[in-house]
Amino acid sequence: MANESILNKLDLIAEKTSSIIDENKKLKQQNGEANLLIKKLKKINEVQKNSLEILEQKNKLTNIASIVSTLSDEDKIGLKKTLSIQIKEIDKCLKLLKN
Repeated sequence: MANESILNKLDLIAEKTSSIIDENKKLKQQNGEANLLIKKLKKINEVQKNSLEILEQKNKLTNIASIVSTLSDEDKIGLKKTLSIQIKEIDKCLKLLKN
């Protein structure tokens, strides 16, 4: 009788162990799938960030173009001179930083 009770307890322990092992396998699989999904979503997020940055730059350029198109010829010439001077200054600064 005592042996039978011990055997029943051992059978229950074996069943629970098997159940836990099965659940562990399922959870590992779900974890792997979740990690793959996270990687895919991170890639999508990065692409969307890059697209947003590109659109923001295009929007800025469009705004600048609309402003420039309303300027008089004299103002456009003055703006070109100012931009040329600033570009030269930036080039000088970059040369200094390289040295």
